[in-house]
Amino acid sequence: MAINNPSVFLLMINGQIEGANFPEYDDLYCKYCFVYGHDWAPTSGLEEGISQITSKGRDSPQRMIWNFPLEITFKSTNPLGCETHPHTSYHTTHFMMP
Repeated sequence: MAINNPSVFLLMINGQIEGANFPEYDDLYCKYCFVYGHDWAPTSGLEEGISQITSKGRDSPQRMIWNFPLEITFKSTNPLGCETHPHTSYHTTHFMMP
C-alpha cells in the first residue's frame, strides 16, 4: 500500500532592510516579523528580528540606514498563504526611563 505524501516546495528569501526616511526622528531601530498561512512552515532562518540603532547621517539628514540582512526559508504544499513581511520602526526614547 502506497503512502500518499504531499509534495513540498521551498521558498528561500534573502535580502536586507536598507533604510527609510524619517525627517522628525533620530536614533531608530527596525523590528520585523514574517506572517504566513497555516500551510507554511519556516525551515531555517529567523521569523523575527530587531536591527541595530541608527542615527541620521551628515550627508543625508533625513535618511536612516540599517542595511539589516534577512534570510529565511519556508516550506509549503500550497502557494496560497504566502508570507508577508510587516516591519515597524521604533524610536529609542519610547522605551527609556529618565
